[in-house]
Amino acid sequence: AESYSITKNRTYRNRSLRFLTEEFSNDTSSQAGRSRLTCAPSSGDYDCNTSLDQNPFSPLSGERQGIMKYTLWKAQQVVKSKNISDRAMNYTQGSAEDCDVWSSDYNCTVKDTDVTRDKNAESQASMILGYWQAYSSTGNTSYKDIALELSNTSLSHPRMAWSMWKGYGLTGNKTLKSRAINQTSNWIG
Repeated sequence: AESYSITKNRTYRNRSLRFLTEEFSNDTSSQAGRSRLTCAPSSGDYDCNTSLDQNPFSPLSGERQGIMKYTLWKAQQVVKSKNISDRAMNYTQGSAEDCDVWSSDYNCTVKDTDVTRDKNAESQASMILGYWQAYSSTGNTSYKDIALELSNTSLSHPRMAWSMWKGYGLTGNKTLKSRAINQTSNWIG
C-alpha cells in the first residue's frame, strides 16, 4: 500500500489488495494464511492473544493487534476499500490480551520471565502506531487519546521512536517530539 501511495503504480495496489485478502483470511494452506499476524477475522475474532506456550517466538498480542490496526488503516487510506475499512475498525475496537485499552490498560507488557523487555517495548510501540494510524485515518479523537496514553512509557525500541515521531507529526505535541528525539538517539546514537 505504501509503495502504491508513493509511486501510483497500479501493480503495487493490486498486489497489496491480493496480499491483504490472503493475509487476513483463515486459509492456512497459503503462506500468508499461516502468517504470524492472523487473528482469525472470518470467525469474528478481532482480539489478538499471545500464544507463547505454543511458540515462544510468537509476537505478543499487543504487537499483533497494533500491526493489524496500522496495516489495515494505512491500506485503507491508499486503496479506499470498504472491506479493509470494516476490518480496520473491528481490529481497532478489539483488544489485545496484554493491553486492553478499552479497560484503561495502557501498559502492553507481559509479566513472563521468558519475555524480554525488548519484546514488551515492541508490543507497546505497535499499539501506539496502530492507534495513531487509526486517528490519522478517521479523525476520531478517542484513538488520539488512546495513543497519547499508550505513549506514556519508558520502554525503548526502534519502533517506539517511529511511533513517537508519528504522534508528533499528527499533533505537534512537544512532549512526543522530545520522546521521539530521545528514542531515536537511543537507537542510532
